[in-house]
Amino acid sequence: MQTARWLAEFNDTTIPEGGSPEALAARRMGIARQFLHRVGERANIQAPFYASYGCNIVVGDDVNISRDVSIFDNAFIIIRDRVIIGAGVSICAGITASNTGGSSSRSITFYNLGTDPSNGVPYGHAIIIGEDARIGPRVTIMDGVRIGRGATIAAGSVVTSNIEPNCLAGGNPAQVLCRFQGD
Repeated sequence: MQTARWLAEFNDTTIPEGGSPEALAARRMGIARQFLHRVGERANIQAPFYASYGCNIVVGDDVNISRDVSIFDNAFIIIRDRVIIGAGVSICAGITASNTGGSSSRSITFYNLGTDPSNGVPYGHAIIIGEDARIGPRVTIMDGVRIGRGATIAAGSVVTSNIEPNCLAGGNPAQVLCRFQGD
């Protein structure tokens, strides 16, 4: 329940009287440092933001996370230095979707990929986003994926498998579309 309180405070858009948008952003990052595992120097997370637990999220230096990002952290989510994450991105460690109603149903049920039968605690596989990666708006990144250094993921893509470094990937499921000439 502590995460819910931190998120409510983080997502409060009220600027105190005499305050500034910069002061509000600084307050938010102070809150993020309380409930995320690690937040790097000069990182910026815009509201609204959602996390399942928060304690499994590592944010590197100079990371920019845009608004409406949801992180389902049933496992570690490691966002390395200088990553840019667009608006509306979902990062889903330990979550999968299944159509449980047959071919005529439009309802989708979300399941945890793994649940410890002894205590019912959900778990997943770590997601790692490499340095200098760019994640476009409305991308979904699924359980256990590694996105390589310098990769760019096109808007609206669904990333279900690893993406190699220094490439452009897109689609559903995301596939490498081209490779960048590297440094």
